[in-house]
Amino acid sequence: MENYQAAAQLAMIEKVTDGMVRSVRVPGHETINVVYLRRLPGNTIEAECRRRTEVGDTFCPAYEHGLVCYHSQAAVVVAAKAQGHRIVGWARTRAKATALLNLRQFHGCRIGHLVPRGSSRAKYFLWR
Repeated sequence: MENYQAAAQLAMIEKVTDGMVRSVRVPGHETINVVYLRRLPGNTIEAECRRRTEVGDTFCPAYEHGLVCYHSQAAVVVAAKAQGHRIVGWARTRAKATALLNLRQFHGCRIGHLVPRGSSRAKYFLWR
């Protein structure tokens, strides 16, 4: 099981507004992380992951490298489930996500796009 899958099982929705999950508390290695989600056009979700510490919130270390962290992936899985959807796969590029759509188990899925706030790096997810 990947880190995001284990974290998603323990994650809790923190805030919902206008029917959209806005923040999810996700357990990290040493702290609780809060992932703030914002929906953008084109099936894109922007995520901002912050660690909660005694001295305040700090950005997740993955953000220093512009990467999508497993906390953000877990938050998207939880948010999708709350909306009646299911994330069925992940890919590093849009081309790979599109190729997955040709496999029978992914027929009828759509491609979504997860980007860390302020970064151009992304992960693509298949959802139904």
